[in-house]
Amino acid sequence: MSIKPIIPIYSSISFKAGKTSVFADFDNTYTPFSHNEMCQKDVFVNNQNKRNEFNNYFSSFKNLKDAAKDKFVLTITTGRNAAEYMFVENALNEQNLDYFSPDYLITRDGADKFVKQNGRWIKDTGKDNIIQKKANGWNAQKIKSDLKRLISQITKNTFVIEAPVNRTKWDYPGISMQDKLEKTNSPDIENYISFSKNEEDIIEIAFANKLPVDKFKQLITGYLDNSKIDSVLNHYPKDNNAYFPQYANGMVYYEPGNRMIIKPKVDNKEINKLYDVKEAVKDIVVNDTNDFVIAAGDEINDEEMLNPLNYIDIWGINIDKNKPINEILENENVLDAIYKLPLKIIIVGNSPNLEHLREMDKVLKSKGIDKITCINSPDDSQNGLSNAIKKAMYKYSEQNDEYSYYMGMDLFKYLLETTNIF
Repeated sequence: MSIKPIIPIYSSISFKAGKTSVFADFDNTYTPFSHNEMCQKDVFVNNQNKRNEFNNYFSSFKNLKDAAKDKFVLTITTGRNAAEYMFVENALNEQNLDYFSPDYLITRDGADKFVKQNGRWIKDTGKDNIIQKKANGWNAQKIKSDLKRLISQITKNTFVIEAPVNRTKWDYPGISMQDKLEKTNSPDIENYISFSKNEEDIIEIAFANKLPVDKFKQLITGYLDNSKIDSVLNHYPKDNNAYFPQYANGMVYYEPGNRMIIKPKVDNKEINKLYDVKEAVKDIVVNDTNDFVIAAGDEINDEEMLNPLNYIDIWGINIDKNKPINEILENENVLDAIYKLPLKIIIVGNSPNLEHLREMDKVLKSKGIDKITCINSPDDSQNGLSNAIKKAMYKYSEQNDEYSYYMGMDLFKYLLETTNIF
C-alpha cells in the first residue's frame, strides 16, 4: 500500500496556527559538545577555532528564532536535572559564548518543567499540579520526608542529606553531593544517603556502596505500595554513568554509583519524555490548530518520544506492539494515523538502540510517508539538526496550507532561502 500526500482542508482557523514546537534532547542532540568541553573554561578560551565552531553552531538556532519569533518554541528535554543543566548553561555564559538558550526546559526524562522568563529559569508549577492530580498520592516532598524518617528508624549511623546534584565535585563543583558531604565533617560520612534537592516530579536517592541498599529498597518499595502511590522505582546498583565518592579511613575514592529513582505514574505509565511531546500533539489534533511538533533525540531514553506508534492512539488507533513491525505497518488505519500526525521525528546519530526506528523509517518511506528524518551529527551545517528542523517546517508547510499561511511569508521565505531542501 502507498499513501499519497493530500493537502488537508480545515474548516476552522486558530490564532495559534503556524507555530512549531521543537522538543530536543540536550546531549548529543541539541549540542554536539561534551560536558567537559562546555564546563572546562580553558577549552574555548584558549582555542579560537573551537570558540568560532561553538558560536557558529548555535547562531543557526538564534537566526531561526529571530526569523520565526513566537512561531518557533524550543524545549530542551534532558536526562539531566535542573541544577545540572543550569550549571552547564552558566558555565557557557561565563565564557561569553553565544549559546542559544531554549524557551522551556524539561528535566529528568520528562519530569520537572521550567520556563525562561527575563533570562531566568522559573519552575512551571502547572505541570506539578497536573501530575499530582493524575498520579495518586504523588507528593515528592512528603515522600522524601517519610522515607528519611523510616530510614532513620532502621539504621542509626546513616548520614542523610539533600544535594542539588548527586555527583562528584569534579563534575559539578560547588553544587555536588560530594561538596555538601565534605563540608559537614560528619563522622558518618562513609554511610551517606543523598536525596535529590528541589525536584517535584522525581526523587533520586544516592547510596554509599557500604550501605545495605537491598534492605533500603525493600523498605522504600513497601512504603510506596502501602501508601498506594502511583509510582515506579528504578534501581541502578552499579551505574557507570554516575560515579559517586566513597569514604574510608579518612580517604576518598570513586566507584560506579548505587542509586534509585522514583518517578510518578501518569495514565498508568512511568512519566517520560513522551508525555510532554504527546500532550503538544494531542492539543493540535483536539483543537485543530494546524500547529506542528518536532521531536529530536539520539538514544534509548528518547525512544518513546521518537516512536510514531506511541502517538496514533490520539486518533483512536490501538495496536498490539508484540506483533512484528512490518505486520503493524501493513495496517491501513495505522498508516493513515501516522500520516495525519502533526509530528516530525528527527533521529540524531547512529545508536544501535534506535535501529528499529531507522528500519521503521525505511518502511514508512516505501509507503509514501515521510515522518522520520535520520541525521548522523547535530553539527553538520548542511544536514545537521537546525537544517533538519527548518526542512521539516518547510515540508510541513507544503502539506498544510493553514500552517504555511499563518507562519507568515517572511518566515516561509527564510526557510526557503536558508535550507538545503533537497
